[in-house]
Amino acid sequence: MGQKGENIMKNKVLVAGCGISGIGAARMLLAAGKSVILYDGNDKKNKEEIRAQVADNSSDETLSIVLGTLSQSIVLSVLVFQRILLL
Repeated sequence: MGQKGENIMKNKVLVAGCGISGIGAARMLLAAGKSVILYDGNDKKNKEEIRAQVADNSSDETLSIVLGTLSQSIVLSVLVFQRILLL
């Protein structure tokens, strides 16, 4: 990965879905020292149960869980991220 990609990966990483794969991806990213935003469109899920499945010692600074509708700022961040990767 080029210099731009390496710099981007030092920031927060968005993982879509709180299923088995999303939980596993979040665990791996946290173990690698990344900050993770774990998103799921189902707002009926329980954040504390998800946090317990991901990691037992992640702080709110390293793991954010977003359920339901994504905020516009997160959507824009993802779009900018995709654009930078395409450059």
